[in-house]
Amino acid sequence: MWTATLVGYRQELHYLRAENEALTVAANPEGEVVAFKAIHARDRTVDKGQILVFKDYVMNHGNAYDNLTGICVAPTKGLYLFSGQICTEVGQTLFFGLMVNFNAYMRDLPHDTSSRECSTFTEPIVLSEGDRVWVQAFRDNENIYEDEHRWSSFAGILIRNL
Repeated sequence: MWTATLVGYRQELHYLRAENEALTVAANPEGEVVAFKAIHARDRTVDKGQILVFKDYVMNHGNAYDNLTGICVAPTKGLYLFSGQICTEVGQTLFFGLMVNFNAYMRDLPHDTSSRECSTFTEPIVLSEGDRVWVQAFRDNENIYEDEHRWSSFAGILIRNL
């Protein structure tokens, strides 16, 4: 009796592993890994139109993000997921947005009069090969706040090739 149950579990495990592998290949048929996360804003004071450059890589698989320009270039057509965090000092604002090929895809204006504010974003975006994505400031002379507990960041990952 126990042997039959164990054999059944092994067969089910084998089936689930094969199904998982098939789904993984279907989601990303070329097996290309594109994933980056960069932290720490290079400039703490930013002006209108300025790209926020996150200078320190946590990871950069596929080399899609350039920490000198602050721009992610899609290496392949696909569904991507971008996220980030921008922090401001008490009583200050920083009007920023996620840009795709010079078009605002998302905008935010964090502001808190009683504490430091960190604003986060998560955006799914379908990109074509060569599309460019970055975080940009929309007003002059605004400040990014960072300390040992609050880091600004920008991250992206290819979810599925299209």
